[in-house]
Amino acid sequence: MKPYWQDNSGVLYLGDSLEVLRELPSESLDCCITSPPYWGLRDYGVEGQFGLEKTPEEYVAKMVEVFREVRRTLKSTGVLFLNLGDSYYSDLQSSALKPKDLCGIPWRVAFALQQPYYAGEIKDEKDRVWLAAMLDAEGCLTMSEYETGGKSKSNIYISITNSSRAIIDNCERIFPQEIKHIYEKADKVNRVVWRWDVEQIDKKMRFIREIYPYLVAKKKQATLAYSFLLLQKGLPSKKKGYLPAQIEQRKILVGKIQQANSGVDVELPDWTTEPPSLLEEGFYLRQDIIWAKPNPMPESVIDRCTKSHEYIFLLAKSQKYYFDNEAIMEPIAKSTIVRCRTDFITDDNVSKRKHFDPITPSINPNTAEATRQKLIDSGKRNKRSVWTVTTKPYAEAHFATFPPDLITPMVKAGCPVGGVVLDPFMGSGTTAWVAKEFGRRYVGIDLNQKYLELCKKRLGQEVLFPAAGKKKEG
Repeated sequence: MKPYWQDNSGVLYLGDSLEVLRELPSESLDCCITSPPYWGLRDYGVEGQFGLEKTPEEYVAKMVEVFREVRRTLKSTGVLFLNLGDSYYSDLQSSALKPKDLCGIPWRVAFALQQPYYAGEIKDEKDRVWLAAMLDAEGCLTMSEYETGGKSKSNIYISITNSSRAIIDNCERIFPQEIKHIYEKADKVNRVVWRWDVEQIDKKMRFIREIYPYLVAKKKQATLAYSFLLLQKGLPSKKKGYLPAQIEQRKILVGKIQQANSGVDVELPDWTTEPPSLLEEGFYLRQDIIWAKPNPMPESVIDRCTKSHEYIFLLAKSQKYYFDNEAIMEPIAKSTIVRCRTDFITDDNVSKRKHFDPITPSINPNTAEATRQKLIDSGKRNKRSVWTVTTKPYAEAHFATFPPDLITPMVKAGCPVGGVVLDPFMGSGTTAWVAKEFGRRYVGIDLNQKYLELCKKRLGQEVLFPAAGKKKEG
């Protein structure tokens, strides 16, 4: 995948966000900050653009597809700040909505991203069950050792053999491969049979993970084979080969799988690895942040209020994730803290709510009083979930852009210094601009070449945010 443009701080890609994301390595990025095209709002005049789907349901499905790829590219500690605006329904193509209904797009997307999902290639569970049954009944899952060039080598063999070409073709339909892997041969009584092989280490590992939960007869063989492939994939050098300890493990695995295939109930070594599940748990929806706009766009409506806010959702890949709350703390008057009773509630244990008198003679470091004292000493408090930020037009863009002051706390809190921030809907490049200013790197994607030209121009300029603090601080 060729970059459209890059500098010392990051890279820009031209293309469909979903297609480019699929080319990015897994668990390589620290944070994603983005604002996709809103549903039904604007035609950007580019083929393949998002936001012009016929129904809210189609739009949500597309967003889910994109952000599941984003989740894959994030490190286990990664977070996503997702800005989405809402819209009103004006058509009759969706039976669930009526004209003038508020669509609830932001929450539809957020709730959909919470849901668990299957991350494998074989999306239909019936196909996974069928393929596992075929391997159990008609398949071969084994290893062998052999001598070649004076060296001892070994390999994993995964295949399904049958006299019906239709069955073999169905194996290929379910789990296609690029290189030759279907062979015609003769069996012991000279009948024509067909064999379907799984080739390449990565494909073999993926195949085992796909069908493992449904195997019955060959479940132990699958664990032994997967452990062997991990050993093979982890070779420090193909020329140097296995280390002495690995050679011994290899021999044990070969012997165990051959015994299992002979009907022996073998004990698995405690260092073997069970093939990990391909069921992903989905994003953790941690917070809805309200972006309050003091200068909203005027609306010609008289039967509701003028809208002056949008949602920014904080989503995390894992239960424990990177979030530097101290980097974005807000100033607060000491007199306010001393004067008011305070409730300290944690997400992990709401039942341990701490009430206390503000006039306390001693400070226990393990109580809420200690937190209160820290706030008094610092003159700051944890940032609140309503962010009041004025919209600021970018002179060279005819479309809405992220205000830098809105992006700054996301970058500071969600990405460590030196980390990488992703924006798969880059637009005019504000996310990359802010990331670069505060010592982070960036990856930007956009389908519109004109927007990437704007990004290049902005990223080549010196960026200063007087209101955001000193340059390149965390």
